[in-house]
Amino acid sequence: MIVERKSYNDLRKRGFARRSHNDHVVITSYEFAALKADEIHAGQWDLWYLTKAHRLRNVYKKDGGTRAKRLRDATGRSSRF
Repeated sequence: MIVERKSYNDLRKRGFARRSHNDHVVITSYEFAALKADEIHAGQWDLWYLTKAHRLRNVYKKDGGTRAKRLRDATGRSSRF
């Protein structure tokens, strides 16, 4: 399942429950995932795979990237991605 703004909004309108995606492979951009960090945190995931993860490399710097920190927090990973 590819999730971006339009498909996400369509799924929400159809009442697609937040936790019902557990039986799907979900593909989205890290930008969109960072925007939906609260929902990602609420979900149960077997695996996270990030491509272009080098764009998130500043997560451990005090003034590092906001997206990276939101994704780190959303996935419950405090020390390593």
